[in-house]
Amino acid sequence: AELVFAQAQRLLRPGGWFCLDTPNRRLTRLLVHYGYVHPEHKIEYQPAELQLLLQKQGLHVKQALGISPLPLSLAARRFQRLELIFSQGLCADPDLGFSLYLAAQKALN
Repeated sequence: AELVFAQAQRLLRPGGWFCLDTPNRRLTRLLVHYGYVHPEHKIEYQPAELQLLLQKQGLHVKQALGISPLPLSLAARRFQRLELIFSQGLCADPDLGFSLYLAAQKALN
């Protein structure tokens, strides 16, 4: 993530936007009990970690959302497959989303 964010900082014009979505480690770690780890995601992050890494690169997080919120699974600390199947939309708390969305902007100088 640090390398990607550094490149985004380098390539963006002042005021430019960098947006990303990625699995939320707070919830995907619950799947490890079932032997599932997504092969494309060697390292997964929690929302606060990614926000801090973006800020360290001089990118200001303007929006943070959860995708497919799973509040019951998170509260129970046990993945509930049906909750994911029926989960829809976005939520204002990125910690609750099975995935998270971050939109960051490069400073205007």
